[in-house]
Amino acid sequence: MFYFLHRLIKWVFIALIAAGLYWVWLQREFLDPVYVWYDVYNNGGIQKADSLDVVHGKVVHVLDGHTFQMTEGNKAYNVRLTGFEIPVPPMPDDERGREMQRRNFLRETILQQRADVRVTYAEQGSILGIVTVNGTNLNMYYLTNDLGKFRPDYIKRLPRDQQYQFFAARRLHEKQLEKKNALALQAKAPE
Repeated sequence: MFYFLHRLIKWVFIALIAAGLYWVWLQREFLDPVYVWYDVYNNGGIQKADSLDVVHGKVVHVLDGHTFQMTEGNKAYNVRLTGFEIPVPPMPDDERGREMQRRNFLRETILQQRADVRVTYAEQGSILGIVTVNGTNLNMYYLTNDLGKFRPDYIKRLPRDQQYQFFAARRLHEKQLEKKNALALQAKAPE
């Protein structure tokens, strides 16, 4: 009898532990910030807390899908979005389509608008930065809408808060793709 009770209690505890682990697995989205902070740490940005300089200006011309020209007073700057790999010609057909989509998006969204650029790198007349127009962060928009190929090594020098935004947007995009793929599989599955 004692042996039976001992085994029963042992299996009840094992079942409780398994149920607890299953519950934690169901709540895994709660841990997303931990995963994002790990990505920031892994990219070397956890110690960087400085702030970036901001340049304000009016967008006057779109040069390509990642670059536009902006004027501030009597100064003109070429501004490129930080964190993205720039496609090199000749581009494959799918990348050419994305480039046209990026250019059209920039023309419709930022042309003749006021832009705020947090400068990540600057040279004479050229700026690499995080661009905000009318409250929309273009870098994050590109990431979440698959308009550019994100490269974590391009943002290593950024402060941790900006790196966190990039990695959180990438994680959001990955979840959107997973959900989209799951829905596509459900639609294809025979009933």
